[in-house]
Formats: sequence, structure tokens, C-alpha cells
Amino acid sequence: IGITVAYAALTQQLKIEGTAKVASSKWDVHFGTVSAGNAQGYATAGTLAKTGETTIAGDIGTLKAPGDSITYTFDIENAGDINAIIDTVTGGQSVTCTSATQSVADAVCKDLTYSIKYTDGNTTIAKGDQLAKATNSSTPTKKNVTLTLTYKSTATTVASEDVTVTADPMTITYVQDAK
Repeated sequence: IGITVAYAALTQQLKIEGTAKVASSKWDVHFGTVSAGNAQGYATAGTLAKTGETTIAGDIGTLKAPGDSITYTFDIENAGDINAIIDTVTGGQSVTCTSATQSVADAVCKDLTYSIKYTDGNTTIAKGDQLAKATNSSTPTKKNVTLTLTYKSTATTVASEDVTVTADPMTITYVQDAK
């Protein structure tokens, strides 16, 4: 009987309780305004524009002669309160060409360059690129991007018929930056 009483006296219950909160947050990575196309040489700019917050699409424009180029600039913006980082980037660095005569399309295509890069000109958009959260609710963080289609000035021929140039679409996937 004495051992049972002593055992009961040495028993202690521990209890842990608590509450937590998940605060509201905002995820908002999107494209900013697309500039009007800047055409050089005999080129004419098209109607490339935002078709939604996360899509830029449309006619880039028309190139006519070697040395022509068309350039658009736009921002990738983070208006949210969570840091973002690029998880994947696919496409966006090549074109395909078609025309009534495939040899004409092939000749033109080899003389075109297409790129989508950060506006500093040296940096390609790549996995691991960070986009910090907005400074405040009305000031998104931005990265300026340039899309350029160029008919190389070293080209020795011009198209003898119209060639349709289709840009390889670029898809950029941002995810939460856990750092």
C-alpha cells in the first residue's frame, strides 16, 4: 500500500497548449506595361501587347532588309508581399520560318536572331533569378526585359517572297523564394 501511494505522489501531468495565426499575404507576379515597338531600318513594329496580367502576345512586326530590328521592353513585376524566384524557363530564344518555298524560309530564318533578356543586355532570364517582394502596397519590385527580333546586318540576300516568322514562346515559372 505504501508503494502505491508513493507512486501516485510522483505522477505529474504536463500539458502544452498554444495558438498560431496564418497572416494574410499576397502573391502577385505579373507583366507590367509593354512599350510600343521600336523599329529600326525598314522594319515596322507590330501590336505586341499584354493580353492578360501574365501573357504578352501579338504581332511583333515586319522586317524587310538586313540590319532591321524590332525591340519591345516590359517589366516583370512583383506587387505581392512574398519574395519570388524563377523555378523554370523554357523557350524564347529561337524562331521558325515558313513560306510558299521552304528554301526561301530557311535562308531568311538563318539570318534572324531572336532574344528575350534582361534589359542590361548581358543577362539571360534563368532559373534561380530572384524577384523581391514589393517595397510597399503601391510600389512593385521590377525587372526590365527586352524582346528583340533582328535581321542580321551580315545577311547577303533578301526574301523573294513573304516569310512568316513564328517566335518560340517563352514560359517563365515563378515560385515562392523560401530564403
